[in-house]
Amino acid sequence: MEMPQADSLQIRAWVPAQLHEQISLGLIQGGEVTSTYWGSKISDEALRQALDESFREAGLLARTPQGGRYELRAQLTQLKQPMVALDVKVELIMDYAVVERKTGTKLYERQLRVPYTVEWSEALLDQNERMRMANEAALRKSISTLMRELLELHWN
Repeated sequence: MEMPQADSLQIRAWVPAQLHEQISLGLIQGGEVTSTYWGSKISDEALRQALDESFREAGLLARTPQGGRYELRAQLTQLKQPMVALDVKVELIMDYAVVERKTGTKLYERQLRVPYTVEWSEALLDQNERMRMANEAALRKSISTLMRELLELHWN
């Protein structure tokens, strides 16, 4: 579920020195385990792994779990999914915060709403597969937006 490598490389080129390898992952929560009966979801572990791999590839993740000047906290607030649909449209709502580790000051706080639609033709027979594809694409888009917004901030 991490960002595509081309996006990571593009972001890596724009990471300011003050932010390079300075973000560690804090509390990541709100996910649900995928169930055979209730369809595709995003678990806390899958969410953490997607953030970890995306931030690592972009050169933002601290080398050690407790390292870096900043801590990213993320919560999957809501994952809206249809019960039955040919074209699967999901809406992922994520709350993100970046906190300065030393002072506890919030430097960034944002709720991102990301819709994504997977058409029936992308996975003809399996609605759960279309749901999984939509979930993963929405999360990738959310992480990409988060990173781009972080790069636009002024870091000391």
